[in-house]
Amino acid sequence: MLYQKNITLMSLINLLDLINCFFISFLFLLTNIREFMRNWKVILGLTIGTCGSLFANEDTAVTERVIPEQQLQKKEKAQPIKNTFGYIDLGVGPAPLPLPIFGLGIRTQRNANGFDANLQTSTVVYATQVKLNLLYLRYLKPDLGKQFYFGIGPGVSAIIRDTDRIIDKSIITVSPELVFGKQYRSDTKATRFFQTQISFPTYRSAEKIRDNGFNKKHIIWFPVVTFNYGWGF
Repeated sequence: MLYQKNITLMSLINLLDLINCFFISFLFLLTNIREFMRNWKVILGLTIGTCGSLFANEDTAVTERVIPEQQLQKKEKAQPIKNTFGYIDLGVGPAPLPLPIFGLGIRTQRNANGFDANLQTSTVVYATQVKLNLLYLRYLKPDLGKQFYFGIGPGVSAIIRDTDRIIDKSIITVSPELVFGKQYRSDTKATRFFQTQISFPTYRSAEKIRDNGFNKKHIIWFPVVTFNYGWGF
């Protein structure tokens, strides 16, 4: 009986100790909560300031990465495009006749503006034409890698002929020239181009040509079209 009372007393003491421990823990937690509630503005401010500083550092790093790239792109765009080269070209015409054309020339470009001077020759049995073209070129989107262009200028030809069917042995022709084409660089960094050239109208010095009894006039009112491919050197 005494043994049972001792066990009950010890259990009661242990329970009181447990309650006391929980009570002390609750008071400690309550005290910390009050301290937190009392200083929540300071803690929140420190937290926001720390996060803001982190985000600010990240934005600064991104800005430091982006600005040099933008400056580099602007610098590349600001660099003038310059290119000067000699070339040979082969072509056919006037369409629809597939007569061979051979030419030599020089072309220069500065940004969107260019100039082309070339000498072309073509022949067919009894007639040979030598033609000088002086052209202003306009590049639509200047880029040495690949660019389209058009041009305009005068063309002067000397046609030398040897036949009894023609009264004048040689004539001079003058015509406005219109060209448009594509210029690019090959894998070896050599400049290439292909273009279409239109002469219209054409003025010629010979007034009369004996051709089946018909007399031709000074001006030819139909377009003379040729196609050329050029290799730069």
